[in-house]
Amino acid sequence: MKRLTKAALGAGAAVLLLAGGGATGAFWVASGNAGGQSLVSGTLSASGYSCNGWTYTTPTADAGNAVTSAGIVPGDTVQAVCSVTVTGSGDHLDVEAEITVNGTVVPSSATVGSDTVTISTANAITTANGATANSDGSINMSASTGPVTLSVTVTVAYPYGSAGDAGPTTSATVVDLSTAAITVTQLDPSTVS
Repeated sequence: MKRLTKAALGAGAAVLLLAGGGATGAFWVASGNAGGQSLVSGTLSASGYSCNGWTYTTPTADAGNAVTSAGIVPGDTVQAVCSVTVTGSGDHLDVEAEITVNGTVVPSSATVGSDTVTISTANAITTANGATANSDGSINMSASTGPVTLSVTVTVAYPYGSAGDAGPTTSATVVDLSTAAITVTQLDPSTVS
């Protein structure tokens, strides 16, 4: 009888396993289009690099006139404008243009004989197409609707010294833009003001 009981219990357990544990269950799934959007990156490209010749800003009588090969003297202030056309897109696209000469950023001063000549650069927008200037001098292109022309003005001021300063006996190159390059750099959005 023990055998019969064991066999009956084994058969009952097998029926239970087949009925409950071994059966496949059903479940339902529904899906549909969520209508999300793609995430794309912005763009930045530059073309049309150029620099004009040096012109006087002072003395006022010569303002706008070209600097001749004779060169500048103490009391002169001259400038050259370099420009680049920038096209870009992006919600937080802020850029700045920088002039380098032979891979080096234009210095803030140069020495001519015993004199120190100051050199400065400034970014500006000459064709906006929706771009705006930031308070730090960089350019916000987030709302631009087309190419933006940026200019970098290089200003050289040769201060007039006191009487008796010895002038240089040979001509010196103050800034040579013949090998200038303009680099347009996107700025970190968290640091732009």
